[in-house]
Amino acid sequence: MKRSNDRILTTHVGSLIRPQPLQAFLRAKQAGKPFDAKAYESCLTQSVAAIVRRELDAREEVATRMDSVCIGPISYTGKAELERDIDNFKAALDGVKVEEAFLPVAAPASVIPDRKNEYYASDKECLIAIGAAMRTEYKMIVDAGFILQLDDVRAAVTYDRMVPPASFADYREWVATHMECSTTRSRDCRPIVCVITSAGEAGRGRTPPTCRSRISSTSSSR
Repeated sequence: MKRSNDRILTTHVGSLIRPQPLQAFLRAKQAGKPFDAKAYESCLTQSVAAIVRRELDAREEVATRMDSVCIGPISYTGKAELERDIDNFKAALDGVKVEEAFLPVAAPASVIPDRKNEYYASDKECLIAIGAAMRTEYKMIVDAGFILQLDDVRAAVTYDRMVPPASFADYREWVATHMECSTTRSRDCRPIVCVITSAGEAGRGRTPPTCRSRISSTSSSR
């Protein structure tokens, strides 16, 4: 992983907003409506390439791509889609000069943030199952030669939901459990960057400024 030893390397956090033509395909796909699959694949490839070019125009030197109820066992089913995304990203990077490249993905806590568990014996068991499934994605990204960036906005915004009535000690216990799951499931998946988005960045402004540093100290102690 590159260090800013001689100069500060610049990038943005997380994935970028999808271009409008791609959003139209995604809305149709998510709604179960018919769409031109071949045109969608072509639009996706072109969108990734266009985003990388815009990053270079903005002088960003680290590139990235555009980023329920549990009633049964959780498993990872997105290998084909991830392989396609990796291939598109590699194609977009071919012939351009960047210091390095990363792919942002959700940490286990943020994968299904408002899930209702009706299958596993406990929420912790459900979280562990999510982490085990996501390890497939984490390892595929690193094996493809990219930095793995884990985005975990839930680690910050959950404070707003828990405290009060719960105590800060309860929150620390919650976040420590989730950080342990993230580090366990990303073990051997190096290099890795973990990004904990503040509550203000997620659109909720009540979390005190000290919360971010406390979260960091919790995660680093694990």
